[in-house]
Amino acid sequence: MLLNPTDLPNVHAYADDTQLYISFKPDGSAAETDAVDALQACIRDMRSWMVQDKLQLNDARTEFLIKGTRAQLNKVTINDWQVGEVKVSAVYSVKNLGAWFDANMNMTTHINSICQSIYYHLHNIRRIRKYLSYGNRKSIVQAIIMSRLDYCNGLLYGTPAVHLGRLKRLQNAAARLVCTVSRYDHITPSLINLHCLPVTHSRGGFIQVSTDLRNALSKK
Repeated sequence: MLLNPTDLPNVHAYADDTQLYISFKPDGSAAETDAVDALQACIRDMRSWMVQDKLQLNDARTEFLIKGTRAQLNKVTINDWQVGEVKVSAVYSVKNLGAWFDANMNMTTHINSICQSIYYHLHNIRRIRKYLSYGNRKSIVQAIIMSRLDYCNGLLYGTPAVHLGRLKRLQNAAARLVCTVSRYDHITPSLINLHCLPVTHSRGGFIQVSTDLRNALSKK
């Protein structure tokens, strides 16, 4: 793909997806206009390249996200922009390689998605728990639950404690399911038995702890 480097320097191209990135200071309409013009110029170059290779750009599936602090976003006046024949409106969150990015980059959308998925699977596994041996429970939880907790957990570095607390409860629920511990009993002995440190509210704590639990389950 040949793109004019003066249009947009940050381009990530995948087999069926192309991502464009540009930064600007939300302190004036000129900067916003220049950013939109650069994006549109880059898309025109991409469209020409795709037509030459008998490909088609799907304008209707284009998503548009503006990221920044709340103060910065309040200064932005861009609500939508034209992509081919389609007017694309700004969205609050987008999915990128399995992880959800939101406008404030506080990862709340991503954590909400993790919690919804894991609680659903924990409920289904719990319904058949009495038919599963300890080894089967361990394998299922490791494959379905812990893999979701581990995936892209590097993005959670520096996440506020209130959000890490939700992931801590998911980790505790998974440990209770494996060790058949009642929800009214203390989880600490089960975590110790699994050689697992509790999720801390310090930066990067979840990354370390989720890895510890996964390794402990694999050694059982």
